[in-house]
Formats: sequence, structure tokens, C-alpha cells
Amino acid sequence: MMRTARAAEAAERAVRRTEQRLLINHLIMLLPEFRSIENELDEASSQNDRKQAIRALVAYSHIAYEVAALLGGAEGLDPTTSEYIERLKASARTAARAKAALVTDSDLNALIATREFREELTELSAYMGLLVGRFRFQVEH
Repeated sequence: MMRTARAAEAAERAVRRTEQRLLINHLIMLLPEFRSIENELDEASSQNDRKQAIRALVAYSHIAYEVAALLGGAEGLDPTTSEYIERLKASARTAARAKAALVTDSDLNALIATREFREELTELSAYMGLLVGRFRFQVEH
């Protein structure tokens, strides 16, 4: 009976480790998308390409909420992660406001409309790089 209980506990731990590894792998795949979106938005803003800016803002919102949800389900992350999750959600809301402004005001310049969001994204991108490095280390060890 003890052997069965230990085997069940070991299997449960193995399942949790596998789930955590899958989550980390998913995050590793998603986080670099932020850099791509940041570059796309910078280009769109500098050229006042409103359509491209809107696409980038929408893409960011979707990915930011997905990453926030995944991080919220992760185990063993440092305490700053919950603050980061809230900042991700807030930046997604800022992106949505910028998108709404571009959609409703046809005279609004993309550089001006996205200024606040681009500032937030620049700050978040640095932390995203740290997360990717940390997650890669966890997967490899």
C-alpha cells in the first residue's frame, strides 16, 4: 500500500513538472513576439501608417492577455511577476485606447496616438527579455 501511495505521489509530481515545462515552453515561444510587435509599431508610428499601427496594437493586446493568463497559472515565479502581470494587463488596455483613438479620429497621427503605449512597451520589453532568459534556464535545468 505504501509503495502504491509513493508511486502515485511521484506520478503526480511528474505531471506537475511536465505541465510547468509545457507552460514555460509556451511562454518562451510567445515572449519574443513582443519584440516583433514593438518593431512593427515603431515603424508604423514613424511612417504614420495607421492601419499597421492598429494591427500591431490589436496583436499586442491579444498576446499580452495570453501571457498574463499563462503567468498567472505558473508556479514558483518570483513576487515581481504578479506586478508584471498587472502591468501587462494595463498596457493591453492602453493599447486598446490607442487603437480606439486611431479608429475614431481619422486625423490623429499614429506617432501621437501610440506615444503612451510605446513608452509602456519599452519598459515592459526589458523585463520580457529577463523572463525569457529565466524560463530558458528553468527548461534546461
